[in-house]
Amino acid sequence: MRRLTRGELWPFGAGAGRREWHRPGQNGSRPVPVRDPADGWAERAEPYAGAAALADVADGAKGVPAEAAAARLAVVRLALAAATGALRAPLLERERAAAAAYVRQAGCAAEEARALRAAIAASGPGPGSELARALSAAAACALAAGASGGAASLWRAAYALAAPRRWEMEAALAASGMAALARTAGAAPAAAAWRRRAARHVRRARD
Repeated sequence: MRRLTRGELWPFGAGAGRREWHRPGQNGSRPVPVRDPADGWAERAEPYAGAAALADVADGAKGVPAEAAAARLAVVRLALAAATGALRAPLLERERAAAAAYVRQAGCAAEEARALRAAIAASGPGPGSELARALSAAAACALAAGASGGAASLWRAAYALAAPRRWEMEAALAASGMAALARTAGAAPAAAAWRRRAARHVRRARD
């Protein structure tokens, strides 16, 4: 089977060297190999925000609804963009409203929907640590729902927000979640790397 070029990667280009899986071909054609953006387990950041959440949809074996994946993607992108100060009123309020609409239509379990709404409410310039906690709570719910890609996107977003802001326990929580995901995926070195990160943040919190 030939390898895809960068321009053929689904959905928006995820870089070279990713694990391949398949989505159905069109009109009975052969399945098309697709690289999984969530495969680089040790990486702190995704190829683009929410890449792994979208990968859940293309992996038909997971049965993750597109609406749920879109809601997780919307919340991750809102949280990260707003924290940089790129979104301010009135644009910030429009983006919050749009993300909330995705969550309403997602059909997620009540606990995950509450966590996603909490993340939306906490998103903005100069966020507090409750944003990272909400993202990690949503990640745990997504994983329980079988959406490992969505969980990866949410935990990575939580870590990206927590680590540089010295929210040590929130960073440790997100790193522990990623360690569990990597271990489940059979990526032992990546799991170990995330466990070391979690332990480092716990030590800092105790200092």
